[in-house]
Amino acid sequence: TDEMQALMAASHRLLRASHEGRLSLPESMAAIMDVKHTSLKNDEMFAAWSEVIEILRLEEVAVPDHVENFVKNGGRKWNSLKKLMYGCRTLLEDKCNAEQAKLKWLPQKRGDRGKK
Repeated sequence: TDEMQALMAASHRLLRASHEGRLSLPESMAAIMDVKHTSLKNDEMFAAWSEVIEILRLEEVAVPDHVENFVKNGGRKWNSLKKLMYGCRTLLEDKCNAEQAKLKWLPQKRGDRGKK
């Protein structure tokens, strides 16, 4: 559907920007959560569409090529988008861990300076 394609395109743009470090942490988290929240629903939808197409084929009902292409390509695009989301989440976790380590280190260094 047009809504699905628009959602995937917008999410891809935001996740790509996050992956490249062009989004703030809250913006990156919002993009990741949007994909995560719709993930299960979209997986189920593409699986159901694939099953319907297969049933129609078994019953020798002609399915328009554009419908089959949308379901096949849409599922692939969605999986690609989820992989990008997980990659962004991993990068953010790494950045957060690095910042936490820095914050733990800074007070110790400040305390060390006062002792000299």
